Amino acid sequence: MTRMRIVLALLLITGAACAPVAVRNAEDSAATDALVWPDPPEQARIRYLYSFYEPVDLGIKPGVLERFVRIFAGNEGRRMARPYAIAVDQDLIAVADPGLSVVHLYLTKSEKYQVITELDEASLVSPVGVALSAEAIYITDSVLGRIFVMGRDGERRLTISGLQRPTGIVYHPGSRRLFVTDTVAHRIVVFDEQGWVLNPNLSNYRILRAKEAPQEIDEILIETPQKDGPHGARGIGELVMVAVAPAIANAIFHATGVQITRLPMSPQNIWSAVQQQRPDLIEEAKNQLKQIGEV
Repeated sequence: MTRMRIVLALLLITGAACAPVAVRNAEDSAATDALVWPDPPEQARIRYLYSFYEPVDLGIKPGVLERFVRIFAGNEGRRMARPYAIAVDQDLIAVADPGLSVVHLYLTKSEKYQVITELDEASLVSPVGVALSAEAIYITDSVLGRIFVMGRDGERRLTISGLQRPTGIVYHPGSRRLFVTDTVAHRIVVFDEQGWVLNPNLSNYRILRAKEAPQEIDEILIETPQKDGPHGARGIGELVMVAVAPAIANAIFHATGVQITRLPMSPQNIWSAVQQQRPDLIEEAKNQLKQIGEV
């Protein structure tokens, strides 16, 4: 028994000595000054701070028992496999990791690490979105088609279903609303904090207002010439008008059976197309006019 205690003590000391060092080091300090966007002389709006791979990189060290377990089981259980989304506030960093089917929680103030593997008696399959409010943690699972709401105390509060594939998720503290991207349905669904849909149809579909837009917007122009446009010009603001001409052409085809493939669809061009494609219509019209004349 005494020998076992000595061996255990040596293992714990070895585990403490082999603990990895934090990522925040001199290299990161230099990188912090170097990696900014946009580049100087523009005022930096985004600055690289640090990288982390596991809790110890954030100063969250494992307990004594966990160090002992890691000697035999390895360190993979605390490392991220495929970080997909992140949400951050002053007390918590939450990372959705579909590679491990978990959500990592790094409690920076209390220096604790937790992992969410299941909610509502269902194991997470593909957690790809995460958002934070002052009271809750919101998680989207694209395979289960659900939005899980968990209190900051770890208690499950709500499960929202009905979306085809919920992916991106954002909580707006000003309006206390939740914006969720339903990728398959090609729409953004707005929920209140009780899980009620606020834009169930297009008649009251809520879009962002001017006061909710960013104060500054940087536009980036990408040159993609359009082959049939003058000098490669491409329309920007009138894309919905592209469908008007095909709709009119389809209406003409439905009424006459004549396909119009060129603009303009003037009476002269339509008459020319009828003469070429449907001369039988002309004969039929002549016959009907003769009958009317006889009457």
